[in-house]
Amino acid sequence: MAGHTPAGSPNDRLAPGPLTRLGMRTVVDEMSVNVATMAEALGRASLKAHVFERLLHMHSAPAALVPTVETLLDIALDTVPAEAASLMLVDAATGDLVVLSARGPVADKVKGLRLKMDEGIAGVAALHKQILPVSEVNRDPRFAREIAESLGFPVRSLIAVPILHQGSSEGVIELINRKGGDEFMAHEIDILEKLGRAAGVLLAPFAGRT
Repeated sequence: MAGHTPAGSPNDRLAPGPLTRLGMRTVVDEMSVNVATMAEALGRASLKAHVFERLLHMHSAPAALVPTVETLLDIALDTVPAEAASLMLVDAATGDLVVLSARGPVADKVKGLRLKMDEGIAGVAALHKQILPVSEVNRDPRFAREIAESLGFPVRSLIAVPILHQGSSEGVIELINRKGGDEFMAHEIDILEKLGRAAGVLLAPFAGRT
C-alpha cells in the first residue's frame, strides 16, 4: 500500500522505545545527582580554603586580644551561620570560663558570663577537650537550661568547640541555633575542630587574661 513503511525500516529502528526513554531518563537523573554532589564538594573545599587562608593571615599578622577574638568569631560564623555565638576563655585565677565576646540578640547580657568548667555543654566540651554538636538541646541533660531561660533566648541547637593548646583547654567557641537546619554537617564539625586548635595557638599569648 502507498505510504506504508515496512516493518524493520530505519524509521522504526531510530524511534526510541519506552525502555530506551527510561534509560535516558535514568542517565540524566544520575548526571544531575553527580553534578549536585560535585558542586557540594567544591563548596565545602572552598569554605575550608577560605577558613585556612584567614587563619594563616592571622598567624602572619598577630593582633591584640580583642581583634583576635572577634576575628575568630567571624570565622566560626562563616563556617556555620548561626543566630548567636560566643567565645569564652579560662580565667586562670578561678578556672571558670568567661565570655569575652558574643554575637546575637542577647550579646550584651552574655558578655562577662561565667561558667564552671563542667557547666553546660560548653563547660563539658572544655572539660573533656571534645567538640560537642547538639542538634536538639532540650533532649540533652548537659544543657544549661536555667542560664538560657534567664537570658530570654530560646536555644534549639548548639555546637561547643574547645580551644586547645598543648593539651590544655584554654576556652570554648560556642555557636547557637544553626541557620538552615539544626543538624550540624560533618565538614562543619571538622573545620570547627581545626579552628579550635588554631585558636589555641593564636590566643596562647593572652592565656589567663579575662
